[in-house]
Amino acid sequence: MRGIKILDIIYFIITICLAILADRILGKFDPILYKNTEDWKIGVEILLTIWIFGVLFYIIRNVIEIIPFPLVSHISVKELENSWLFHFIFLTCCTNIKDRLTYFYKRYITKD
Repeated sequence: MRGIKILDIIYFIITICLAILADRILGKFDPILYKNTEDWKIGVEILLTIWIFGVLFYIIRNVIEIIPFPLVSHISVKELENSWLFHFIFLTCCTNIKDRLTYFYKRYITKD
């Protein structure tokens, strides 16, 4: 099953490329722009971004399932059934959403 390991590496590389693409689309996070913004607006923006990512993950997973597996026909690839690794790698590599969450957390915690 060496082919499955190669497929893991390909998914890993594709996920990192998608995270870099998402960072370029979202742009660099600038905390100065959010200085006078209310907390609930920042929270809603973060939730909408995560929701959009979730929809994109769903679409990408369904597109990948349509692509035939190159080594064995009609095999269910475990990485597609449990796509948590794809999500984890994406959210770890996407610096924009990490910066937003960190800013929101620090702002919420220090607000007393």
